[in-house]
Amino acid sequence: SQIDESQKVVIPKFVAEWLKKYRHAHTLLKVLNSAENELITLSTVNDWILDNQYDFIRAWIDGYKEETDETE
Repeated sequence: SQIDESQKVVIPKFVAEWLKKYRHAHTLLKVLNSAENELITLSTVNDWILDNQYDFIRAWIDGYKEETDETE
């Protein structure tokens, strides 16, 4: 079954761009471990993942909507 667009988590543009670039190369567990060990080179992405782990996991699994001026 498809996830309703309204149920998708909204994430910041910088996190969405990072996901688009690196998601295919890593597993979710590896990314979460890397964030915990501060190994993600973009500290803003690293900090957002650590502060929003549940939303990050939902975005990874269920998809996401990118934050826009209307959702900020």
